[in-house]
Amino acid sequence: MLKNIIAIMLSLIFIIIPLHIVEANENSKSVSLPSHMEVDTFVVDENNNQIYMAVTSGAQSKVIKKGDKYVREHPLKENMILIMDSKTLETKSKMLIGDRNISITDMVMKDGKLYVATTQEIFKYDPEINKTEKLVSDPAEGIYLQQIEVTEEHIYFTDYQSWSDLNPVPRVYDYNIKSESVSPIKGYSHMRPSIAVHPNKPILYIGDSSFLDSKRDYTLYALNTETNQTLKQKFPADSQSRSAEIFVHDKYVYYGLYKVKANDIKSIVSSVNDQTLKYGFIDIHAGKLLSLHSIYDSDSEKPKVQLRQSIPNLYLYRIDENHNIFQVIREVEPKKIILKREPLTNYVSIDDKYVGQPSANFKDVHRFHAEIDFLYNEEIINGFTLTKFGPYEPIKRVDAIRMIMRDLNVDIKNIKDPGFSDMSVTSPGYKQVAKAHELGIIDGKTSKKFDPSGHLTRAEMAKILVSSYDDLRLGNVDYFLDITKEYWAAPYINSLFANNITEGYPDQTYRPTKKITRQEFAAFMARHLNDEFIQ
Repeated sequence: MLKNIIAIMLSLIFIIIPLHIVEANENSKSVSLPSHMEVDTFVVDENNNQIYMAVTSGAQSKVIKKGDKYVREHPLKENMILIMDSKTLETKSKMLIGDRNISITDMVMKDGKLYVATTQEIFKYDPEINKTEKLVSDPAEGIYLQQIEVTEEHIYFTDYQSWSDLNPVPRVYDYNIKSESVSPIKGYSHMRPSIAVHPNKPILYIGDSSFLDSKRDYTLYALNTETNQTLKQKFPADSQSRSAEIFVHDKYVYYGLYKVKANDIKSIVSSVNDQTLKYGFIDIHAGKLLSLHSIYDSDSEKPKVQLRQSIPNLYLYRIDENHNIFQVIREVEPKKIILKREPLTNYVSIDDKYVGQPSANFKDVHRFHAEIDFLYNEEIINGFTLTKFGPYEPIKRVDAIRMIMRDLNVDIKNIKDPGFSDMSVTSPGYKQVAKAHELGIIDGKTSKKFDPSGHLTRAEMAKILVSSYDDLRLGNVDYFLDITKEYWAAPYINSLFANNITEGYPDQTYRPTKKITRQEFAAFMARHLNDEFIQ
């Protein structure tokens, strides 16, 4: 009977109790938490202007006398999640977490739901209906849950082992069948694994930081979740940063101080040799990789922007879409935990284009936001949805032609069939492609195929723009080191330079075969249509 009562009590893990643990005034930018609290992790719910902060609360141990002996008493700790206002940092309520001996290891916000991982269980909390659902529980003894990643259909989570001979493996919870299974990755031993999911590809990345191993191997795994094929890449320990987090950005994955290709982690692109990065990267913001000292462009191996001041030595941080950085700072003397909120621009020059105002139309656009908003208002471009533009996606050949033909506003009713076998009259963009071919703006990949879904290169972009606008047919300068006079696209590329449409890369190269993204194509086009965007 007693066991049943205890089981029922432990199952009621989320109990909403209004409690102002810490208060902050309306203009607060920081707030101190009581010294008996330790912050495990936190997430920012931007849609509801809330912060969920997982803390462990408990008094310090003390020595007491029992009979003739002195013993150390360890008071029970209490795990909870504080719900705070992200603007005022005021604590509005708390959620108690069941077993006091179970720590919260990770939290993720996905589609308005809060996913919480403890060392033993995973829960989903819906704040709209104040309901909690337990999804995963009770791994093997000696195995503890660590990090989670949430997608539309699955929760991926890693385990770590505590001084045991077991071999933990990443596991998967499937929403459709409401059950869990193990992944094909086996036979690795670690203490603090990291995990990340590619935003556009079915690839799961697992970082294995076996710092108890005498060899100190650091290994990155890439699991294709559709084919179950696994790639494995080891890195030398002396090049591993203290941060073993994985950051995924479009074509590349950053793990420690290494940059590898997202679809082939055995292809190492570079390593970051800057010693200031020994504490690793902290986040990806507006498509740029942030370290404690610099902002890195994903296509560069050198810092794009040096911060005006170094971000403090954080152990927890989050950056929201409004460019606020939330920091949990631990001060030792006197012992204090501080939650601080301030604009990221405090650390980055306000002239830096990578941390500017977001797009007025698309939530995922920060860089080139003015150019993209201009083209959107001119009805030249559209997004994937009303709020998503996909700025880092390579632009498709057919989409580039659509944009240009919308601006040219030419009659596409009477068109001549271009004879491309991979496009029919019902294909999206067929009329625009046919008219552009008739006007000599574009050619096919071959005489019979256009390749509408193919990705546009920077050289092809130059030809299309210059062929579309007569006023771009100017001069033929010799500037770029990687463009010879004999190169087929040299006249078009050099025309863009002569018209201040492009400056190329800092090393005086143009990189003609590099695929161009949707935001980059928009920027090139906007610079021609509006001189205000020319730098």
